[in-house]
Order: sequence, then structure tokens, then C-alpha cells
Amino acid sequence: MNHRILQHRVRGQALIELMLVLGLFLLLILGTFNMMQLFLVNYAVHQAAWAAANQAAVDGGAAPSAVAVAELLLDAGVGTRATQAEITISCASSGMLCRRYDPITAEIVYQSSYWVPIIPIFDSFTTRAWATRPSERDQQ
Repeated sequence: MNHRILQHRVRGQALIELMLVLGLFLLLILGTFNMMQLFLVNYAVHQAAWAAANQAAVDGGAAPSAVAVAELLLDAGVGTRATQAEITISCASSGMLCRRYDPITAEIVYQSSYWVPIIPIFDSFTTRAWATRPSERDQQ
């Protein structure tokens, strides 16, 4: 074979190998961004649920202040917004008012889309977190 034809084939083979490796490398980098986002959101949502349960326990089961605390923490998180969360505060009391030592649960359901969607059918995710604390005083 001619020396020029061999050199052209080797250059073409290297280009194809580069495209295959570059595609896999790009997929790895984008997947890392998605996993990082999942960890950050999961951490922020769990912290917000714990803080909301703590605030509700201190306030005797009052939901408005607990929801406000959870919203503040979600807005302060990296890439999280309180508008994308559904926050529920519930007391296990049988009556209308939460009594001392009744379990209070704060639950947050957070829905968002990925920063870098790799596969179109997996473009969003949902994270759920809840925390339970006993009420420290009667609701007034």
C-alpha cells in the first residue's frame, strides 16, 4: 500500500477514537453535575424539614412560622427555591390543638428539573424529606 493512504487511515481512526472518548467524557462530566445537584437539593430539603419541625415544636405546632423557616432555608440553599416545594406541618393530636409532647411532623416535597438534562425523559426529579419532634408546649 501507498504510504499516504496508510497515514490518512491512521488520522481518520484517531479522529473517531477521539470522538468516542470525548462523548463518554462529556457524559461523565454532565452526570457529575446532575449528581451534585441531587446531593445539594437533598441536603437543603432535609435541613429545611428538620428546622421546620424544630420551629413547630417550639411554637406548639403553629404552622405559619415553621413554614416560613423552611422557606427561608430553601431559598438560601444552592439551586433550591421555596416556590418549588410543598411544605406540610401536622400534629398527631386527636383534637384541633396540638398539646405538649404530641409529635409534630414537617414534610417537604420538592420538585425541580435538572440543571443539565442528559436524557430527555429524565429531566426532572422529586425529593421528599420529613422530620418529627415532640411539641414543647401547648398550642395557644
